[in-house]
Amino acid sequence: MNNLQAVMTAGIKADPHTIPALIKQCGVEEDFYVRDMLTWALTRMPQDEVIPLLVTELDAETPFGASQALHTFSKLKNTSVWAELKSRPQLLHRSDTKVTAWRSYAGLVPEKDVPWLLEELGQELDQGDTDTQRSLSRAIVELGNRGASISAFLGRFKGPHTRATLALWEDPDADFAANLHLARKVDNMGAC
Repeated sequence: MNNLQAVMTAGIKADPHTIPALIKQCGVEEDFYVRDMLTWALTRMPQDEVIPLLVTELDAETPFGASQALHTFSKLKNTSVWAELKSRPQLLHRSDTKVTAWRSYAGLVPEKDVPWLLEELGQELDQGDTDTQRSLSRAIVELGNRGASISAFLGRFKGPHTRATLALWEDPDADFAANLHLARKVDNMGAC
């Protein structure tokens, strides 16, 4: 039986005894589809048994441990993990976890901590490739949908990514890559 089938079987059976093995595999599994199936299997298990073990993975040294834990938290949608996430702001800035962390944190942050999260996310503006910047912009827009003043927040920053994020906020169906390209072009013309 291959890994994908084994994980699918574990998820179908939803046997809590398999939780430690599933979480251990999350940290080292290289196949994206198997990792995604691991997350699915864990969402079928008792959350009170899954969450404490996932929290320990946030500090794991394994290649995928923290990012898979964050991804699974985003699927569980259990806000009880927020204190653990907030105590680890470094996950929002690590190259191997930040994109997943942005989505997870934005989905789980309580309203009172939205300003804190925006400040953390603001440190990442204008960094990374277009896909990374799009992911950050989507997290910022999600916080705007939860009541944050995105216009006021972005008004404190300059740069192409800021303008492309504002365009996405104003029109969620906007072509982020095209807006980012245009904003960069305008910046380059101004530098001449």
